[in-house]
This record gives sequence, C-alpha cells and structure tokens, in this order.
Amino acid sequence: MAKGKSLEINLKGDKTMSYHYSLKQAPKPDDPCPCGSGKPYKDCCGKGK
Repeated sequence: MAKGKSLEINLKGDKTMSYHYSLKQAPKPDDPCPCGSGKPYKDCCGKGK
C-alpha cells in the first residue's frame, strides 16, 4: 500500500468504512472532497479556505 494515512469511520450498527488518503497534494477546488462525502472540496472541507 502507498504511504499515507488511513481513516476509519464507524457507521450505524456494526458497519465501518475505511478510507486511505495521502497528503502529498492539496485537492483542487473542484476535486471530490477527501473526506468521502462526494461533494466538491470547495463546498465541503475546503469551504472558507
């Protein structure tokens, strides 16, 4: 696996979602948000940056 970090999110019930990400490049405003929401970065975690 490539270098990076893993984020594990506990969902309702016994379900867990894992997401692997790397911080090498900052996402561009129209790229999908790395948090996994499916929204563009500019409308999610990048709002106000």
